Amino acid sequence: MATQKVTSAASSAPIEARRQSVLFEEIASLAYRAERTFFFGPVACELDARRANFETERERLDLMMRELRDTFARIGLFADMGVQMSGDPGIIGGVEDWLLPPSYPADAEVDQGAGSVTTPRKPARGQDEN
Repeated sequence: MATQKVTSAASSAPIEARRQSVLFEEIASLAYRAERTFFFGPVACELDARRANFETERERLDLMMRELRDTFARIGLFADMGVQMSGDPGIIGGVEDWLLPPSYPADAEVDQGAGSVTTPRKPARGQDEN
């Protein structure tokens, strides 16, 4: 019976290594995309309300900021998954904590009658738990 556990653990090692490799590849790819988005995106200090294309440039800047936020959230999610694979509890949490807005009541019990959340989300890193 002990040999089965050793054999099972040994056979899952390549799978775990591949899973970790895929996570790191995705993190690197997302980080590169974020860097390129930032490099080629509009620069806020160069926006000039007097120019004819001001609204277009402002919209491009807003879209770039949203894209970067989404990209950083995915980087954080994949890094958190890697931390959890190593046996630690993780930094922020899972998909709901990283990708959904703070208004989303993750892991909460919602009172259907009143529509209120009775259990708040886990606070984000750097926020008080009170």
